[in-house]
Amino acid sequence: MPIRVGDILKRASITLNDEEFVRWTKEELYGWVNDGACEVVLRRPAARAVTSAITLVAGTFQAMPEGTLNLMDVVRNIKADGSAGRPVRRIDRQLLDDQLPTWQEMKQADVVKHFMFEEATPTTFYVYPPAKDGIKVDVLHSEAPPLITDDEDMLQLDRAYLGPVVSYVMYRCLAKDSEYANAAMATGHFQAFTEALGVQNEVTNAASPNVRSV
Repeated sequence: MPIRVGDILKRASITLNDEEFVRWTKEELYGWVNDGACEVVLRRPAARAVTSAITLVAGTFQAMPEGTLNLMDVVRNIKADGSAGRPVRRIDRQLLDDQLPTWQEMKQADVVKHFMFEEATPTTFYVYPPAKDGIKVDVLHSEAPPLITDDEDMLQLDRAYLGPVVSYVMYRCLAKDSEYANAAMATGHFQAFTEALGVQNEVTNAASPNVRSV
């Protein structure tokens, strides 16, 4: 369930003893809510994970659509009629380079067998064999939530992330270079933000269907 922005601002303003938004205006708080939402997804991609059909360009090198924060998986080919095609498997690029040095020069194909991903470039990937222009694959990726600008806007994150977003807003308020700055409290709120996301990661991993019970 998405989070009403006004709920975030209310909780933050009460804790900051600034319910009239005098010390920190709503406009700057909206910006920090947007920043916090992006930080949540960067640290926990599953918070805003979506599956999309994307169109590939000719060749091996591919880029994700604008707004993508992190590629998570290339799932399968999509046939010309829109139905599900062959699954796509991840492979290590160095392994392919060693075993088939000319793979990037091969004939373009209308079915992708493998993809390669580098954490240093989270919005790009390579495919093997080289793709024909216009073929489609399903990808799992994280994306930034739509920007919010008003109390009545709904932040497109699950309500489970309300606490971390409030902690992030508090951190930014108290870290601001002003007469109300408090470095120690700002650090505490940022730690609360990161720890909450770490706990959620641990719980999600433990509850995953991929984890077998002993």
